[in-house]
Amino acid sequence: MEGVSTVVPLAVKGVNMLNSMSKSNSGDASEVRAQAVEAEAQRRAAATQREAREKADDLRESAQHKEARARVAAANSGLTLSGSPLLTLEGLEHDDDEKVDDVLGDASQRAQDILDSGAEQARSIRLSGRSSRNSAQGLASLLSMGGRALESRYPTTVPTGTVPKQNTDPGCFGY
Repeated sequence: MEGVSTVVPLAVKGVNMLNSMSKSNSGDASEVRAQAVEAEAQRRAAATQREAREKADDLRESAQHKEARARVAAANSGLTLSGSPLLTLEGLEHDDDEKVDDVLGDASQRAQDILDSGAEQARSIRLSGRSSRNSAQGLASLLSMGGRALESRYPTTVPTGTVPKQNTDPGCFGY
């Protein structure tokens, strides 16, 4: 039953994504792709954290077995659990707890890196989608961007009271 609980939400998300893709036009295609990248990053991050929790549970279980064996061995030896033997057992417990914390901390960092990478990819997709919509005119768009960049340096307005001289040279294309 556990497999069904994880597959069904993914199937529903997939159907929702397909519906949104079919409703969107080409201008929204980059947004849909960006959302798909973000969703994939979230799935991968969740899988990373789930695997880490499983590994941490396994480490805890093996640590408990190891500590129980050590306590039984100490009890069979006839020594009391005080002083150095007790400190040794507590040190083992502390080491095992650190291992579990390291596994969970590393997984948390990897999951955050996955999410950050997905967000960066989605941002890049969105930006490229915007720029492709804005530059539909190709070279003309590139030229207009250059013109806008130079507008502040070379104003396009003529001071009041002066009339610009018309260039009659046919080789100048009216400039």
